Amino acid sequence: MKKAFIYWLPLVVYSAVIIYLSIDPEPPQADIVGLDKVFHFLAYAVMGALSGRAIASAFGSGADKRRVIVISAFAFSFIFGFLMEVWQSFIPERSAEVLDMIANGAGGLFGAFVFSRFIKKEALR
Repeated sequence: MKKAFIYWLPLVVYSAVIIYLSIDPEPPQADIVGLDKVFHFLAYAVMGALSGRAIASAFGSGADKRRVIVISAFAFSFIFGFLMEVWQSFIPERSAEVLDMIANGAGGLFGAFVFSRFIKKEALR
């Protein structure tokens, strides 16, 4: 139980921070066009890596499980990002953007994939 807490807590805290930033009616604005997509990509790359780490702690981290870890972490990150964009559509001064959803999903996939390349067989057990 304690070990699971160590692996899942960073993901829960990070998700809470993303929620807080996503519901802010006046988020910081990027001065360069398209820079916000880079921020989305990077934020969800971290989420993809953290969710991959948490999922690997539950399923094991053998090389044969990398595909499951990457797909699961990507799915979590993508669905989370999709829901944040939908939620933003109900917040005054915010909007849901398809390009943000794509950046969220791409970042989540990238982070999960990079994490999966660094895990070693039985590394998280």
